[in-house]
Amino acid sequence: MPCDPRDVDAPAISRLPQRLAGLPYKSLQDKEIVVEYLTVPQIAQMLQVKPSTVYSWIRSGDLPCERAGRLIRITPAQLELFFRRPKKKR
Repeated sequence: MPCDPRDVDAPAISRLPQRLAGLPYKSLQDKEIVVEYLTVPQIAQMLQVKPSTVYSWIRSGDLPCERAGRLIRITPAQLELFFRRPKKKR
């Protein structure tokens, strides 16, 4: 069973914005709106989990994402929302 990211220690979560700031985002530009996206491997590396764990969070609906065909992209705001949600009772 994949680990729950909300079990990660608080200091790791508090450093999340700094870790996001250093990543080379992929940007998509539409008129005057620029949206920055992270890939599944980038998120897995940042959180020190396997990409399959990130995919399982997406499949379960816990981690919101944007899909374009087979491509999956996650905005930093979606990732932050994922960490701020209360833990599910199991």
